Amino acid sequence: MQDSYERIEILKWLQTYYPDADIQELPKSLSGLCSAMEKENCHRSCPGVSRCPTYGYVMKPVRVSNGSKNIFYTGGEKCQKSIEESKQVQIQKTAASCGIPEKYSNCTFENFNIFECDKKIHMALSLAQKCTQHGLSLLLGGPPGTGKTHLAAAQAKEYLQNGKSALFMPVITLLDEIKRGFEDNTSIATEDEVKNADFVVLDDLGTQYDSGWVSERLFSLIDYRYSHKLPITITTNACNLEVLEKMAGSGSGFRIISRIKDTDFGHVMFLTGCKDYRGMRVQSKLAV
Repeated sequence: MQDSYERIEILKWLQTYYPDADIQELPKSLSGLCSAMEKENCHRSCPGVSRCPTYGYVMKPVRVSNGSKNIFYTGGEKCQKSIEESKQVQIQKTAASCGIPEKYSNCTFENFNIFECDKKIHMALSLAQKCTQHGLSLLLGGPPGTGKTHLAAAQAKEYLQNGKSALFMPVITLLDEIKRGFEDNTSIATEDEVKNADFVVLDDLGTQYDSGWVSERLFSLIDYRYSHKLPITITTNACNLEVLEKMAGSGSGFRIISRIKDTDFGHVMFLTGCKDYRGMRVQSKLAV
């Protein structure tokens, strides 16, 4: 009697996967199917893949042809948690290879702390998410410690998560690589990488040395992405466009700015007047 009840319960469960499942297709031993049915929703109390008794796999019913009839057995497939964790590990590796500094490797929109922050910081988060969603460019300016680089890194990781290519480079590093490239003929490859990636972050515009060569190289890269409608995020400590124009370079600064502030290309936001929240958080931790 108990066995008949158990077979009926398993059949009902099987029919959620195979609506035409028949009781005659059940195997003699129901232990495998019983275990799979009991652990079907194990993700609700998942201890994490590293502590999972089935190593990140979940058992599912599988219909197998056995001579003249079909029999249901169980087969393992990766659970959603395992797939997601593997995906995140791969994204972390890709993030490192695309240039995101280790300090910012875990930065996401979700862990961007806006608690007790100025309204502008809230707006910057919303704007960065909007630009990422719609493939628009973004210029974030303002004092250090306001989260500009965090948001830029979070944008890059979103692109990577969606299967796009991304590149994160401090402006000084980029220019140094281009200069070194002239010696071994790799400068064109470096510039092509910046020009053609699905998304690019140029971090700390304005910290580079000012020269005609520097501003021309920056203009060439920004103008290419502007002309081909490829999104780019630029961070800078400049507090307004006039200051940024000077910081971008005396040679092509005004041409760079004319493209950055084109509203069809993207958005510009200066976090002028915002506090150094990085410093505040450090002080807060020390006080605990």
